Amino acid sequence: MGNKIFNAPHLRCSQNMLLINRELILSLIPLIITALLKYGLPSIRLMFFSVLSALLIESFISIFKKQPLTIFDGTAIFTGLLIAFSLPVAVAFGIVFLTNLIAVGFVKNIFGGRNGCIFNQVAVAWLFMCLAFPLPMKAPIMVGCLFFAVILGACWLFYKKIIDWKVPVSILIAVVLTSFISGQKVHFLLADAGLFFAVVYLFTEYTSSPYTKIGRIIYGFTAGFLIVIVRNLTGMNASIFLVVVITNSLVPIFERIGVYLHLYVHKKIFSSI
Repeated sequence: MGNKIFNAPHLRCSQNMLLINRELILSLIPLIITALLKYGLPSIRLMFFSVLSALLIESFISIFKKQPLTIFDGTAIFTGLLIAFSLPVAVAFGIVFLTNLIAVGFVKNIFGGRNGCIFNQVAVAWLFMCLAFPLPMKAPIMVGCLFFAVILGACWLFYKKIIDWKVPVSILIAVVLTSFISGQKVHFLLADAGLFFAVVYLFTEYTSSPYTKIGRIIYGFTAGFLIVIVRNLTGMNASIFLVVVITNSLVPIFERIGVYLHLYVHKKIFSSI
């Protein structure tokens, strides 16, 4: 029997996805607690309604396609929480539902389906809602005041080896270097919780980020450079989400460069032996 070749991302089994999502959700506990202490019950209502919307939309799609329910792997819960943290606390529930509908109902199914979406669902949905409802989306996002909680979540993911250091570190180095070269104040940018939230949870998404080591580094440096440049044109929140989508679309190029460089280095090593 011949070998079968499948498109990336290569997830071994549904149990892997369940375990990964469990750790991702656990990493959000500091953010959930801090949001409750900072914003009170409105933050809990926002998170609850967002997760509920994601679960209902995911269930409807599974039933409509006559497929097994996929809500038990934790993906919908995690997506709903990310959307909640990416929205203003006082945003209308209608916008919360529409954001989840775009992320889970359209982006996820149009651009690769379950475990294969080539674009980050949260970033695409946020940008669409920003264009459709610019005034409500201009308000500060909930995660904007949760800096230390995001850092704690990142430490947990690094400890559990859920995310690789190459993408976050490359992004932050590129942000510092680009800010320094362009004469911008680096400390203001690095103190933004929204930036770290995107670095930890959006840019590192398995299905929409590079697989190769070199590809991840190029991906991270490109993202960090673009964040500083685009930030001056669109504002902090919009720049981050826009750069996520742009760099997602460039992942095949980063992967190809990574593979070529990897093969080139190995060729040089073996040719010198």
